[in-house]
Amino acid sequence: MARFGRLLHAAAAALVITLGASGCIAYEEHVTFTPTGGGTFQLKFGFDMTILKSFGDVAGEPEPPAVDREALAQRFGQDVEVESLSEEVGGRTYEGFRLKVGFDSPDVFADLAETVAEGAAERADDNAGRLASDLTLSVSGDTYTLIGSIPPLFEGEDKTDPFAKLVFGTSRRAFVLTLPGQVTMANADSRDGQTYTWTLDPLSDTPRQISASWIATGSPAQSANPVPPVVSPTPSPSGRGRG
Repeated sequence: MARFGRLLHAAAAALVITLGASGCIAYEEHVTFTPTGGGTFQLKFGFDMTILKSFGDVAGEPEPPAVDREALAQRFGQDVEVESLSEEVGGRTYEGFRLKVGFDSPDVFADLAETVAEGAAERADDNAGRLASDLTLSVSGDTYTLIGSIPPLFEGEDKTDPFAKLVFGTSRRAFVLTLPGQVTMANADSRDGQTYTWTLDPLSDTPRQISASWIATGSPAQSANPVPPVVSPTPSPSGRGRG
């Protein structure tokens, strides 16, 4: 376990420069669990090349992010998958990479999630908010509970700046969870079979909470539909003090 942790931290250091960027991004984590607590962790990261190119000489010639694939493969082992990624979504082109790593136990998942959160998903600009989700997994018998949050992309930015809104407004941020057995609770935004998806408003300045529980030996036919949290409207200053 100690050796695996050292490898993960080394890999995170290799990724931190690659992910150093502000808006104009697509960032998605997809975690798949098996009934025994193992599974896969997939990270997709890409720049919105459409909007970057629209800036012309102001932004310079946009370069898609790259990953030191050889170094990552050496650190994660032969089953690591690292590949270039180019996606067309909503008329926009996102270019970047996809990283997929397997884990064989809840403990290894915890190490992987923590390392990605503290290393691979740091933004390098001075206003840096993190990209990676904070995730904590607890296990009691065959019952699993995952809690955490997706940090806001717009944190530290001037919300009255039209340029900031343009840059961050096209970003895509999601956390996807594919689960075995009976899912008893999930505050996700959508569901497709046993796959639950949480999305973050790119202009939000508050975290998107993540919470899900499942019984690994339960029946998928009994899985619950997602119930997103209710967002209370921000009270208007003019309405305060009225009674």
